[in-house]
Parts: sequence; C-alpha cells; structure tokens
Amino acid sequence: MVSDIFMIISCSKYPLWPSPLILWNIQSTLSLRFFRTLDDWEEDIKDEEDIYKDDDTRDSEEESAPFGRKFLFFKNCLLQLFQHCSNCLAPTVPQVQKVIGTMVVIEAKCSKGQRRIWQSQSCHGTLPWGNMLCAAGTLFTGSNPARVFSFFKHIGMSYISLRTYYYLQKLYLIPAVNCVWTSAQQSLLASFQGTHIDVGGDARCDSPGHCAKYGTYHMVELDSNKVLTVELVQVYNVPYMKYVMG
Repeated sequence: MVSDIFMIISCSKYPLWPSPLILWNIQSTLSLRFFRTLDDWEEDIKDEEDIYKDDDTRDSEEESAPFGRKFLFFKNCLLQLFQHCSNCLAPTVPQVQKVIGTMVVIEAKCSKGQRRIWQSQSCHGTLPWGNMLCAAGTLFTGSNPARVFSFFKHIGMSYISLRTYYYLQKLYLIPAVNCVWTSAQQSLLASFQGTHIDVGGDARCDSPGHCAKYGTYHMVELDSNKVLTVELVQVYNVPYMKYVMG
C-alpha cells in the first residue's frame, strides 16, 4: 500500500515534488496505522473460534437459498483439486479454460490423454445461474450496481459487468417483478371484493434529483395498510397535479 502511494506521488504531474522528510512522515504514519505487528494482532484475537462463530451458519440457510450455499474460493486452491486425473489418477495439468462472469470453467488433461471439463456453476442454457443470482441480489436489495461492481473489482474477484447486469435486469428481472406484482395485486383485490374498505391515496413528484414531469400515485387500504396500486403518470395529465406543483 505504501509503495503504491509513493508510485502515485512520484508519477504526479504537479511541479512541486514532496520532500524526503514528508515522504518519510507519510510512510511512518501509514506504517503505524495499517501495518501492526503480529503480537498486536494476537492480543486483539483472543479466540479465533469465537470470532467466526457468527459466520458459521452451517446448513441452516442451505435449504432456503437458491441452489444451496455458495462459497468464495481462490484460484490456486481450486486448481489443487485437479492435480490428478479422477479416472486413472495420473498427473494432470489443470488450467482455466474460460471465465463467464462469476463462473469459471476448468480443463484438466492427464498424461494418458484423458480430458476433464469442470464448471463451478449450474447453467440455464449458456447463462450461469450465479450471474443471474448476483444481478437479482443487487436489484432486489436496492444496491448500487456500480458500487457492487467496484467492490468485487477491488478484491480481485471475477464478477459480471455492468452491461451484463443491465441486460439481465431488462430481460429477466424486471419482467419477473412485474409478474409477481400483478399476481399479488390480483390476489389482494380479490380478497377485498364485496367488502367495504377505506382507501387513501397520495402523489409524489419532483423528488430531489429527479424530473418533475412524472409522478407516482399510490392507493393504500388504510385498515390493512396494503398498497392496492401504484401508477406512474405525467404530472400535467392529472388535472389537480398541475395546481399542486404550482
């Protein structure tokens, strides 16, 4: 980290170069803050099992998660599993054949000519399910896709591109959301059929950073506090909205 900072400083286009004393002060400060001794870490980490006990979910979430639990693995650790042929136990030369977003395909050839292809995920045709789950998790949690992409890029983990994310969102995720919403809305309206309900509605327009041309209108059943419908309309297509907007 210190060497990277020095490289940035040394490559700077500014005409004034920092003095050796300033560089030494920067290095000393960073070393004190980020590079602690092993003894310091041992004092903080009293019991390693206690630290990771909250992370060990075992099989409690496996059944509820799509396709079971997933794990983060390193490339060098993965290739260790393909050092010998699974049929004849002869030495093999494993290599990464291709990477598709979060999926990796390993090819291993043994000295006797046998070839094995292994992929890290199940696929729907040519679409790895891990790519779909990552895109869905990003959208359904309201996360910023650019920041999620940046996070995986910083830790050096293979991930889907932003172009792939928006492609999956448009082709699969948004239609799925619309389908679930339509089904839930029809079921909700059917449950209120033939009964007296109290309904309230409100509109929201011109949110900070957004255009005032469009507004969302919600209608809610007041007793159950359930949303009956949400409509996106142009402000000036609704008679009273133009007066509200001034």
